Amino acid sequence: MTQASTSVPAFYVFGDSTVDAGNNNIEDGIKANFYPYGVDYNNQSNGCFTNGLTAADLMGIEMGNLVLILIDTRTGDQDGSWTVDKVLEMEVFSPEEAWTLFRDQVGGVIVDSPNIQPIAEAIVNDCGGLPLNLIVIGRALRNQNNAIVWKLTLHDYQSLGGLKTRDSEALIRQLKFSYDRLKGHATKCCFLYTALYQEGYEIRVSELVKHWIEEGLIAGHLVDANEKELGIVKDHVDAFLLESSDDGVLSRCIE
Repeated sequence: MTQASTSVPAFYVFGDSTVDAGNNNIEDGIKANFYPYGVDYNNQSNGCFTNGLTAADLMGIEMGNLVLILIDTRTGDQDGSWTVDKVLEMEVFSPEEAWTLFRDQVGGVIVDSPNIQPIAEAIVNDCGGLPLNLIVIGRALRNQNNAIVWKLTLHDYQSLGGLKTRDSEALIRQLKFSYDRLKGHATKCCFLYTALYQEGYEIRVSELVKHWIEEGLIAGHLVDANEKELGIVKDHVDAFLLESSDDGVLSRCIE
């Protein structure tokens, strides 16, 4: 690919995405400025963009040589079908960065207590500098000052094995770790219901609670959704299973 000192249009190619043909989880600004704006290798033949063109088509026909194509993938080029100029692998956090991130998730006062700090250091070391692991476990232990609970969490995490890797199997084990720590059968059922939505799908809290009530997962009425229903949503967000925005919109963040 030819590099240029001027502004270069960029097309984001999601090599292992699960988005639909419209790539609805891509920001509107990207869709508006960079069309065609995405590809789904799982559902599009031969790595074609959503309008049927390949990356080579874009470079040779629409944009000449002034094109930068960024391929974002968790799994990499497993079948050798990609031709790229440069591979940029995300670096893991340094020990200092990992400790700071984990401490921020849990709360410094708790982590710094003498009976918990050694366990916290062991957990951070086992996370291998991977931000997702640090965030998920940190949130699971937020405001938890019982050293026994910390030891059990460390044991459970170590028993999963292989979470320092970035493959899909490790991600599933990470998801199970978070799911197992949801409190109560209803909270777990409500999270499983979100599997009906695609990764990155946005839904309002009020709409999700409405569906939970209609499906009989929780009792109540939408007009008086109480702290219990909203608490279930908060539990999912705190476990890093869902993401929330300031305007009451949720999206799935672990797939």
